[in-house]
Amino acid sequence: MPAPAPTPVPVVAKIPAGSQHLVIRAVDPTWIRVQPDEGRATEELLPAGASREWSAERRFLVTIGNAGGVEVALNGKVLPPLGPKGTVVHRLELPQAPASGS
Repeated sequence: MPAPAPTPVPVVAKIPAGSQHLVIRAVDPTWIRVQPDEGRATEELLPAGASREWSAERRFLVTIGNAGGVEVALNGKVLPPLGPKGTVVHRLELPQAPASGS
């Protein structure tokens, strides 16, 4: 009898170590720009169904051309919608800095 075929092992992409982890998934085609910490920004048009991941030590600056067209998760927690479809979100800092009380 032939030996059973080995079960394929899924390939998992390694994410660079960082204390912050951001995932953006496009529900509709959406232009995004993400800058981790003070590093180089990534800009692209995400097609519907595509997702991207980033890691950073402290924070991300995010610009989204269609706030209602994406789902955003920070450190494994899905964030509430950033706005209605067609709304542009400029330079959103994630995680958001705590509000300073006066």
